[in-house]
Amino acid sequence: QNGLTFVHGKGVEWNEGWQRGKSRVRFGTTNSLRDGTVFTTNMIGQLKRGDVYNSRKFIITDSLSNMEKVGNRLKDEAFEEVFDAGFYGAGEVITLWMSSNSFGASIGSDPCSNDATLVCTG
Repeated sequence: QNGLTFVHGKGVEWNEGWQRGKSRVRFGTTNSLRDGTVFTTNMIGQLKRGDVYNSRKFIITDSLSNMEKVGNRLKDEAFEEVFDAGFYGAGEVITLWMSSNSFGASIGSDPCSNDATLVCTG
């Protein structure tokens, strides 16, 4: 029998001063008109200008009998952190664009379409 599980980590990093409480993970399904799975992680905390929030979680599908073993192996790799922009060195700049009927992102300064207007960069 197959199973599905979520690995969120051990929850030891939540009291780092930037969080007001543990992050919330919500998941569910949509109505019969849409085919999809809803999955969101809400960081319940404070970010200052220049802060970067990074979160790593895992969704695993495997044999039901393997879930605990695989989850235990990955739990130390799941984490949340907040760090200053540039802390890990210079990386690619992501630029967000918007046109009359679409929204997109690109790496670098080239727009994702000819009629796109710059929204933000960082």
